[in-house]
Amino acid sequence: MLGIIGFRHFFIIPINHDKENYPNYLDRSIRLANPGALIVGDNVLQAGRVYDTSYVDLRTENMRAFINAWRMIQIWNRSFCQLDKDYLSAV
Repeated sequence: MLGIIGFRHFFIIPINHDKENYPNYLDRSIRLANPGALIVGDNVLQAGRVYDTSYVDLRTENMRAFINAWRMIQIWNRSFCQLDKDYLSAV
């Protein structure tokens, strides 16, 4: 949304609320982030459901995709990524 109305570069980008679209928000956030920007995803562990393979609902699967995308980004550009309690942040 912000990119559409003219904002182009951000230093801090929070991702929260619409868990089903986290992977899409991550993709868009990367495009809008300045080099060195902080992107924070909230509630990504879903109270541990992402690690429990018995959960196969859309929300949990998208959180798994979001975390895996972070891992690939971290490997690709050697960024810093921290997963702590129930949020993920990266620089």
